[in-house]
Order: sequence, then C-alpha cells, then structure tokens
Amino acid sequence: MKNQMVETSMKVSTKLLSGYRHTLLTSILVGNQLIKLTTSSCNYGGKRYWYLCPKCQVRVGVLYRPLGDNSFECRNCKKS
Repeated sequence: MKNQMVETSMKVSTKLLSGYRHTLLTSILVGNQLIKLTTSSCNYGGKRYWYLCPKCQVRVGVLYRPLGDNSFECRNCKKS
C-alpha cells in the first residue's frame, strides 16, 4: 500500500535545492503551495536543505501529493 501511494504521487525532493548552497532560502513555491524550508549543517561544511511538512512541521527530504489531492505533505501525514 505504501509503495502504491509513492508510485502514484507527485513528489518534490530537496535534491532539487542542491545548487543553492551559498544562498539562504526560507521557503519555496511549489504549484500554488508555499513550503517552508530549514537547514542542517553537514559534517564537512556546507548545509543541507529540508522541507517542513505543512501539516505536522516535521523536517523531511521529500514531500508527496497524490493525484487528485491539492497539497504536499510528508509520507506519514498522507498515510493518516
């Protein structure tokens, strides 16, 4: 069931933000939804971006939007 949700969902990953290492982003607009960002420090310098799930505010690397749904959320929120 979990894999089916992932396969049929539109997903957005923080890997898309890797080119913004020297810029401080606080949020991005995906479709018509504003998604907040946070960062963590990497062991060898630099930073890594994370999405804050709009529903539960947990730091995640990937957000999902199933077909027919209108908002991105983390995997745990989409399950419930």
